Amino acid sequence: MRKRSSIDHISGNRNGNGDDRNLNPTSDSDTGISYTDEHNAIDFADLTDIDDGNLADADDGGDDDISYTKEEDPNLDLSCGPSLASLEYTNKKKHIPKGYIDDAVIDEVLSGSDARMWKKNSKFAKKIMIVVLIFFGALVIFLLNRDLKLHIEKGFRDQQAEFDFNDRDRYTQPVSQQVVDTGTEGLEPLYTLEAEIPLGISHQMPLEIEDKLTDFRKPITFDSPDIKVRLQTDTQTPFFWQIPFAGDVFQNFMTTCYKKVLASNHKLIDDDTMKIYMVDDEPYVNVDLSTDEGILSAERKGLVVSGIADVIVSSRVPLATSALFSERHQARLFTAIRHPVDRSVAEYWDVISLHHNNDTTIREMSLFDCLDTPLMNKEFMTRSLIGKPTGPLVRGDLDLAKEILRRDCLVGVYNRDITASMHLFEQYFGWTLRHGAPVRDYNNCRDEILTTEMDKASDARRAVGHIEMDERDPIYNKIVYYNKFDMELYWYAYDLHMEQVNWVEQNRDPLVYI
Repeated sequence: MRKRSSIDHISGNRNGNGDDRNLNPTSDSDTGISYTDEHNAIDFADLTDIDDGNLADADDGGDDDISYTKEEDPNLDLSCGPSLASLEYTNKKKHIPKGYIDDAVIDEVLSGSDARMWKKNSKFAKKIMIVVLIFFGALVIFLLNRDLKLHIEKGFRDQQAEFDFNDRDRYTQPVSQQVVDTGTEGLEPLYTLEAEIPLGISHQMPLEIEDKLTDFRKPITFDSPDIKVRLQTDTQTPFFWQIPFAGDVFQNFMTTCYKKVLASNHKLIDDDTMKIYMVDDEPYVNVDLSTDEGILSAERKGLVVSGIADVIVSSRVPLATSALFSERHQARLFTAIRHPVDRSVAEYWDVISLHHNNDTTIREMSLFDCLDTPLMNKEFMTRSLIGKPTGPLVRGDLDLAKEILRRDCLVGVYNRDITASMHLFEQYFGWTLRHGAPVRDYNNCRDEILTTEMDKASDARRAVGHIEMDERDPIYNKIVYYNKFDMELYWYAYDLHMEQVNWVEQNRDPLVYI
């Protein structure tokens, strides 16, 4: 910026912005500069140059400069008169040596760096916190699921212990006392599974049982020799002998958790078409195998040979075997048993709470009195297995029932451990989780079924009260009186079950979930 030595040399048509206009519009002189007061004449050298509103050092090197700023008022009057009052008196900037860093600058840089570092560390800490929360959340869920599972299993064991009638020695000989002469090595224990039951002339094995039920130790053929997906239904079909209040929970396992198609007693009214339909999301064939008429109707429709059912379910073993199966297409019989006293308690609760809840007389009847009525089954296992629903039973009937179980039936036990028995069936038949269903879903399904069953058993127990395994207990004594053959058959089947578990472990491949 150029400087003029004296105000006398200034052209009157320039202002601070370089615009051509009078500095003093009231001046009458040719130059446009007012000389009203000599004391207002100021040399431009005494003014600090103004460049874009910034302060510059004065030529005389003084400590202070007099300057004006346009930032306050862009139309500031620069006349040499009273308008000088608007001039600012500012301190000159001090010279800062090269390379010098002010402490305030250092503090600002460090504080900014600390802020960025804190922000970065905060993000990292948040990520770590999220990972930790996810881990502990998963751990809590795992522990809760485990505790729930343990609670369910403990509850069911407690329920079973309530009616855990260990009266085996009263109705069967211990296995260790049964011996056989081996000829060379003397006497050795003869296990129940190997000891054939001698049958009298009047109680020979029926032909339909002899030819159409497969020895449970016979090898099973599958669709694929490598992956056991399902049985070859053109030559064999599982046949579940349904014992009321013992096998129901196992049917739920098969339909709900394994999605097996069952031909049982679920038939639509006024619809005779043999087809699969859903009952509460569980697949059933539209047949009724709980009656003689229903079994014969299913025979005419070719139920078994059609392969529509994964499992046949009926309590009428001789008739269902004779009518539905053949020598070419045999049945693989399996069942689940329950202690007769425990089963009678469950049956009683079902009678008074479900089937006759509108009948005051029945609803208020005690178990002791209900046992004397036709509402309660007597000797159900023995009668249904040999096909003798009425009439007196004799010892030969019991022997025949035992031999059928020994030769042809895989036995599960309700009272011992439901899940262990289901595992036995699963391994024996090579069942897998259909379509690769996650094992977690299967476990959840199993736990829900066990919980429901536990609740039902608890309701029955509360309705009846505690029963002592003692002949002096009137309820226990009466149940045993009406089911003396079933008591012996139960413990015989229990021994079979324990030996069959070992046999299956040794002769069937381990379970593989696909």
